[in-house]
Amino acid sequence: MAAYAAAAAIGVTAVVTGVGLAEARTTAKPLVTGVKVVEGPEAGGGKPSVAACPEGMRVLNGGFRSAWHETDDVIANAPMADGKGWAAMQLYGRVRARAVCVPADQAPQVAMAPRSEKPGGDSEAHCPAGTKAIAGGWVTHGWTRTNGGLAADAIDINAPTKNGNGWWVSQEYGYVEARALCS
Repeated sequence: MAAYAAAAAIGVTAVVTGVGLAEARTTAKPLVTGVKVVEGPEAGGGKPSVAACPEGMRVLNGGFRSAWHETDDVIANAPMADGKGWAAMQLYGRVRARAVCVPADQAPQVAMAPRSEKPGGDSEAHCPAGTKAIAGGWVTHGWTRTNGGLAADAIDINAPTKNGNGWWVSQEYGYVEARALCS
């Protein structure tokens, strides 16, 4: 119970205990209305799964469900460039994208960074003036494999920038592109 009291003191609404999520509580007021979660088709073999938002809606956030194994990696997990959905892609295995969609007039805008300048470099998507990053993701442009074909690369950073004005992504060996959702 001490964990719950400490978490409440700093405004955390979920507390992890032991191995799994013990309890999740929410006290937040809804910021948007008309939220709809959509799921893309299952895709594999290096093809993307796209969770497309319904007409008149844009993406607020997203993610993926993966049939991951040790020789595979997710190589894209990002909002679509036009903001109309979320994409996920896996090297070999199967993946399914999910998107949280909201009415277009309530949706954040997508900011895209150029591909990292060198392999193993960073990419930062910068939000327009007066906005902050509320979510983000990455798209890789090349993924290092061992001589045996096993995945040997990693996304080392996938987080908001320290000042919150963008999204920062770093890939261990390959090229990467950051994407931010800004509001």
